[in-house]
Amino acid sequence: MLIALLLVLAALRPSSSIPVDGHFNTFLELAGQPSTSPTRTPQNIIWSCLATIFACVWVAVHPNIPNPRESQWRQFWRRVSTMLYAVIAPELVTLWAIRQRSAAGRIKRDFNDRYFPNGGTGRWTLSHGFFIQMGGLLFAQEGRDAYVITYKELLELIDNGNIDFPSITEEDILDKSKGDFLTKILVVIQTTWFIVQCLVRWAFGLAVTEIEVVTLAFAILNIVTYIMWFPKPLNVQVGIKIPKSRDAPLLPVPKPEVRKGWLQRQIERGNKGGRVTWVPWMVLVSLLLPSKLFSGLFLPLGAMATDDQVLAGSAYVPTFYADLDITTEIGVICPSLGMSVVFGALHFIPWNLEFPSDTEELLWRICSVVITVEPLPAAIGLGLSRLTKGYAVGDVITRVMESMATSIGSLAFIGLPLYVLARLTLLILAFTTLRSLRGTALTDVAWSSFVPHI
Repeated sequence: MLIALLLVLAALRPSSSIPVDGHFNTFLELAGQPSTSPTRTPQNIIWSCLATIFACVWVAVHPNIPNPRESQWRQFWRRVSTMLYAVIAPELVTLWAIRQRSAAGRIKRDFNDRYFPNGGTGRWTLSHGFFIQMGGLLFAQEGRDAYVITYKELLELIDNGNIDFPSITEEDILDKSKGDFLTKILVVIQTTWFIVQCLVRWAFGLAVTEIEVVTLAFAILNIVTYIMWFPKPLNVQVGIKIPKSRDAPLLPVPKPEVRKGWLQRQIERGNKGGRVTWVPWMVLVSLLLPSKLFSGLFLPLGAMATDDQVLAGSAYVPTFYADLDITTEIGVICPSLGMSVVFGALHFIPWNLEFPSDTEELLWRICSVVITVEPLPAAIGLGLSRLTKGYAVGDVITRVMESMATSIGSLAFIGLPLYVLARLTLLILAFTTLRSLRGTALTDVAWSSFVPHI
């Protein structure tokens, strides 16, 4: 739809045979409109961009259900930190949404095929698939604390007769949501409207500022994220307790587990398989994990892409949990990596614009390249790891390919600090370049010229 709109606007652009000199004022004169075009101020640009970014990183993010034992302040701070992560790496938020959407579809299909093969009322929807991933279903027994259950644990409880068959409707789930259909549509309209404004400016040869380019990348990525999360309940605070069946015996509460990160689990998996692919990971750990900054900032970013573990007996799921092992879902990781590259490439738009200084121009170009190519090692590593799947190759070749895949793929993790630095630099440059706006950057679009009026 956006491509079609761009083509229409391009058709409206003045022909090269008309001496418009690239200015919207001249175009309005030729169209019979007043030559004085509307203007905008840097403050107008900033507020428009901040409103769109806020819609992308605060309103559009659908968090999991928080820890019921946390204070309101702690829950608010967790939401703020999630927003900051979304500003630094919005493509990882999109990946998190895609992981949950893929898992929700799988849960929906599996549940209905298992218990409703012939149709009927009570079938699960995508909202059910999202809700259980959010930590929305808790197993409750008399005199014992309720704990969250995963989809796999729910099936075991049903099949063993420990709980009655859950009759939770989609209306029950959506009733807990703090965002209705209209709220979600308004967010889509806000981001889409910003994209349309940028397209119109390009169609009529008006300059687009760096901060608008950054916001445009956010907005385009946000549409994908919002589509993925559209059936997911928003800002649910309390889950639904499923009581033990009356005739079932009391079940022991699972003992607390030691949480293991995705990286540690991958290393242990490689050791059990007798492979040598754990060596590059150990090098990565020795280089990066001793840093408290890495543990405090970069590991949560990695969790958006990899967190698929719920501790037994826990009252809530992790902040970035999704019931999907990304290493087994090439249909999820490949589109996500592609979108990450597109997101970075959008920052090439101001490549030939006039910056206030040569230093800012050089920094913008370097950082744009960094955030564009940073996901590529992960894509190359994934491709190499898949080359030997399904083919009868020697064990030596398989081990060599797996080692190469892991080594190259680990570069994406090693480059994460550089990526974050580049993202922060681009955000700072987007504001500093506003001090010297030239040409048609402050010329606004005369929207009234598009609407028939007297």
